[in-house]
Amino acid sequence: MIDKYYFFPERLKTKINKFEFMYKKDNIIGLQIADLCAYPLAKHILFPEEPYIPFEIIKSKIYCGKNGKLDGYGLKLFP
Repeated sequence: MIDKYYFFPERLKTKINKFEFMYKKDNIIGLQIADLCAYPLAKHILFPEEPYIPFEIIKSKIYCGKNGKLDGYGLKLFP
């Protein structure tokens, strides 16, 4: 059975038809949100044993498996 939250690469490619890089100085809200999420995620990955309140706030927004694990589900690490 395929998880309803899983996207096959082919389906994702049909959804992304334009890809642009934006300047930080443009102050785009989506980039601001990405910046606010990136640091807590990185800190959690680098130091998982240390509690960090900003990560705890966004943790509930990340998809997790039926066993409650984030790793490999909504949080994926690529080498």
